[in-house]
Amino acid sequence: MKKLSTTAIALWLGVAGILRAQNTPELLYYNFEGSGTKVPNLASAPPAGTDTANILGAITQGSSSFLCGGVLMGSGNSSGSDYLNTGWNTELSNISWTISFRTNQISANATLYYIFGDANAGSFRCFTNGVAGSNNWILRGTGITDVLVNGGALTTSTMTTFVYDQPANTIYGYLNGALVTTVPQSATPVITSSGGPFKVMGYATNVGAPSGGLLDEFRVYNRALSAAEIAQLYNPYATPGFLGPDQAICPSDGAVQFDLPYPVSAGSVTWSNGITMPALTVTTPDTFSVNISGDCGSGSDTIIFNSLESSASFAATACVPEGYTSPGGAVYTTSGIYTDTIPNAAGCDSILTITLTVNSVDTTVSMTLSVPPQLVAAAGATSYQWYDCNNQMLVPGATSQNFSPGLNGDFAVIITANGCTDTSGCRSYYYFGLENALSASLKLYPNPTTGSFRIEAAENKEMLQLELINSVGQVLQDLRMNGENTVLNIEGAKGLYFVRVTNAAGEKAVLRIIKE
Repeated sequence: MKKLSTTAIALWLGVAGILRAQNTPELLYYNFEGSGTKVPNLASAPPAGTDTANILGAITQGSSSFLCGGVLMGSGNSSGSDYLNTGWNTELSNISWTISFRTNQISANATLYYIFGDANAGSFRCFTNGVAGSNNWILRGTGITDVLVNGGALTTSTMTTFVYDQPANTIYGYLNGALVTTVPQSATPVITSSGGPFKVMGYATNVGAPSGGLLDEFRVYNRALSAAEIAQLYNPYATPGFLGPDQAICPSDGAVQFDLPYPVSAGSVTWSNGITMPALTVTTPDTFSVNISGDCGSGSDTIIFNSLESSASFAATACVPEGYTSPGGAVYTTSGIYTDTIPNAAGCDSILTITLTVNSVDTTVSMTLSVPPQLVAAAGATSYQWYDCNNQMLVPGATSQNFSPGLNGDFAVIITANGCTDTSGCRSYYYFGLENALSASLKLYPNPTTGSFRIEAAENKEMLQLELINSVGQVLQDLRMNGENTVLNIEGAKGLYFVRVTNAAGEKAVLRIIKE
C-alpha cells in the first residue's frame, strides 16, 4: 500500500509481514518477477554468494498467464549450458529442510527433465519421466530413499513440496498443499556439495525442462514446514481475512495503492469496482471486495477504507483587543465564521468550523452635573472597580456603576462585561464644593463670562498649573500662571466649564465658570 498515513502503513505492513514472513524461505527464494538474466534471492538468510542467481543459456524469465505471474521458462537444452546458477554450494546435511516449487507445461516425454539438482552433493536431484514415470516428480540422492510425488509434473499448474523432518528421518511429499506420500529414510541423507553449484531448472548436463516449460515460486527452507504452512503456501487466499484489517486513508492525499499480500497470476483477480489488476487504486473511502481464482491461489475477501479526515464545528468567544487564536494558529480579532485546517493524530486533515464572537467592553465614563457630581461608567457590566489614577491604587469599596470621589483628581474604572475585562482611561473629577487651602487662595472673574476671564492667586503664582476643561472632561488649555493673574479665553460653545489648578505640592482646586 502506498501513500497511506503513517498509522495505516504500519497496520498494513504488520499484516503483510505476517502473510509473507511466515512463508519466506531462509536459503533460496526466487519468484522471477524481474527481467534479464539476474534473479534476486529473496530469502531471509541467503547463504554467502547467493544474493543474485544468474540465468545461463537460452532459458529466460518473464511474465505468464500461468502460475504466479513471473516465471522461469525452459529451453529444452542441456543444463550443461542452460540453467539458473544459484551460486550455492549445497549444504542440507544434519538439518530439517523444505523445497517447494510450482510448475506448468511439463510434458510427458522420453527425455528426463530435471527441475533442480547438484551433482556434487551426493547426486541430489529432482526429475520427471524415466524411472519417475510420466507426470510425476521423484526426489533422489545418496542416502535418500526415493520420494515420488505422482501427478506433480503436468502441463497444468501444480505445486510440489518435499519436506525432510530430520528428527523423524522422514521425507514427506505434498501436491498442491496436500500430503500425498510419506517416506521414512533408512539412512540419514547426506546432502553436502563438494563444489556446487546447486542448479535450478537443471542438473549436471541433463535437460532442465522442455522448451516452454514453466517454473515459479522456487523455495528452499532450512526447516520442516508444517502441513498448515504448506496449505497456506499453496493457497494464501483460501481463508477470508487475507486482505488484512480495515484501513484508513487521507482522501486529501489523492490516490493510494493497495497491493495483494501474495502473488497471483494475470487475469485471476477481480475487484468489486471492476479492476482486474492485483493492485487496487483507492481514491475515496469505500468498501472493496476481491475474488481471486488462479494458479497461485483462490478465494475472496472484503476490506473497508475509512477516512481519517474529520470535521467539527464549535463556538468560541474572545475579547478585544486580545482576539482569538485558533487550534491551527490563526489569530482572529473580529466576530465571524472561520474555517481552520489542522493535522490530526493520524496525519490527515481535520476541518474545524469556528463561530467566533469577539466581545468588547464599553469603557465610557461620563460625569453628572449633580451636586455633588458623579462619575458614571457604562451600564450593563457584571462588575465595576474604580481606580485612583493619582496614587495608582484601587479605591476600596468603589464597586458601583456610579462613583462620587471625596476629592478632586483623576479616576478610572475597571469593568467586566461579556466575559471580558478592560479599564477606562483616567477621567478628571472636579467639584468646586471640595474646598481646600488652594481653592481659598484663588479668585476667578467675571463669572458668568462671554469668553474672557481672569484668575488671581494670593501666592506662589509662578508655580501654579492651569487647565481649562469642558463639561465632558476634555482639557482645552494647559498653561502656567503668569504673574499675579492670568487671562484665559473660552473659545468653545456656551455652557459649563472648569478650571483645574495644581500647585507645586500636587494639591488641586477646581473652579467652575459659565460661558453665556
